[in-house]
Amino acid sequence: MVLNIFLINAEEFLIGKAAVLLSLFIIPVLALFLVNGIIKEMFMDKNIDSYLVLPVTPKAVFSVKLFYQFTFKVLPIVLFISMAAGLTLAARYESPLLILSNIVYFIFIGAVSTAFAYLIVFIVTKISSAKRVGEILTLAGGFASVLPYFIIMAGSQYLIGIIDFMPDVSFIFSGFLYKPEIVKYFCC
Repeated sequence: MVLNIFLINAEEFLIGKAAVLLSLFIIPVLALFLVNGIIKEMFMDKNIDSYLVLPVTPKAVFSVKLFYQFTFKVLPIVLFISMAAGLTLAARYESPLLILSNIVYFIFIGAVSTAFAYLIVFIVTKISSAKRVGEILTLAGGFASVLPYFIIMAGSQYLIGIIDFMPDVSFIFSGFLYKPEIVKYFCC
């Protein structure tokens, strides 16, 4: 609801900065949420040993687990955010193609956050023992579950000020996520 109200009423130059802030917020939060699931499924789940006994390669097991994590834990969240932003911007600019472009962009952001989560897990497993990995990453996952509420409650009053400090990279988002001039060229 906050995203919809902001995108409908915001000045044009603030939308690109808000897209940067939203992208930078989604990636670490989704990655830290995923870390807990990865630890449970890859290290704490005793079924992983039985999967490796089957006549499939460890790469295939890893690929299925990665697809499962993305499909069931990341995709619903990024689709919800992309539909909220896409529908609002499509109504603002009267261009339904903005819904599709927002979905594509936020699915990409979800894929980046999934890769970031696996990178965090593999870095922590290289530094620490397997027994400590669960404790360290569960702490990170717990921090991620509190972080959005803290930011919404404590930082919402400073949101416009924070967006003003974001870099102006509207040349990346303008025409793709909002201001649909470039999107019109692809469809017509």
